[in-house]
Amino acid sequence: MSLTEILIVVVIIGILAGLVLPHYKDTSRRAKATTLLTDLQKVRGALQRYRDEHGGVFPRVGRLWDGLTEFTAVDGTPRTGSLGPYLSAAPINQFTGGSEAAADNTSDWEYDEGTGRVRGVVPADVIGEFALSPLDVVEMANSDGSDEPDDDDRLRESRYAEKARQYYE
Repeated sequence: MSLTEILIVVVIIGILAGLVLPHYKDTSRRAKATTLLTDLQKVRGALQRYRDEHGGVFPRVGRLWDGLTEFTAVDGTPRTGSLGPYLSAAPINQFTGGSEAAADNTSDWEYDEGTGRVRGVVPADVIGEFALSPLDVVEMANSDGSDEPDDDDRLRESRYAEKARQYYE
């Protein structure tokens, strides 16, 4: 085999790799999005069971995962009662790599203890790429910690406004 033939084979392999790798990246991100949505369904079901057994209240923000993964008392104190657990472990947000929950979009999961609403925190491009609903995800806070909406946010919100109304009716 001559040097020219080897170079041609290497170029062909490079071209094929260039065609396959972007598809792999898309598949990986799609799998992460699917896992996130599946985890959200599990967490939402666990939150409803928790609320049903704890007098109509949801776990506190700082105790979300303790409340769902440990036995709790009726008042929600972890490791003291016989209610639960509702999940075997806190889910890992596949886009952030963590499981911290906070009342805003500066952590891995955004959680509202008043309503029990929980959403995954994801990069902005993921929301548009997979047409994820604002009912399920929220864009990560900007690097300066602000969460000022931009034109893309307003477009996404209007696109899913009808879906949101149907979901909560």
